[in-house]
Amino acid sequence: EKTLESVPGNEKTNDNIVYLKTLFLLSKINLEKNNMKEALQYLDEGLHVKKDHADLLFLWSLCLGNAKRYDEMFASLIRYLVSLTAQDEDRYEYEFSGEAALGEVCDKLIPLSYTHSSTPQEFCTIVRQLAEKTQSPAINKALETITAIDHNGLQG
Repeated sequence: EKTLESVPGNEKTNDNIVYLKTLFLLSKINLEKNNMKEALQYLDEGLHVKKDHADLLFLWSLCLGNAKRYDEMFASLIRYLVSLTAQDEDRYEYEFSGEAALGEVCDKLIPLSYTHSSTPQEFCTIVRQLAEKTQSPAINKALETITAIDHNGLQG
């Protein structure tokens, strides 16, 4: 936290990788300690600076799921998947950009949020459109997941 306090306001930018990493780590530590309020403050600060930061979006999605805010969780997960198309994981050294995180998102988090969502068909349409536009393997995997949920009648 002292590292964060030492960052001048004019250096709290999306180019300051150390600042964003510090926010991520503080968020993660507070989530692990179940200090949701503190975790959310750090996540909010980081996402205000870089709205497509993959690690912050991943943790934000977990917080939304913990609060049972499934529509927002699903939207945040899609933002997370779109953020992976930015090809900036090397620059920001994302922890949650690999196959394990994608598996967690597509195998657990998307099914959880989608099956509890109030507007699944709208979400499905959005993901289908994103998959067509981006040709992203991650978004295609999410589309396969929700298509399987709809096909197997697990929704609702």
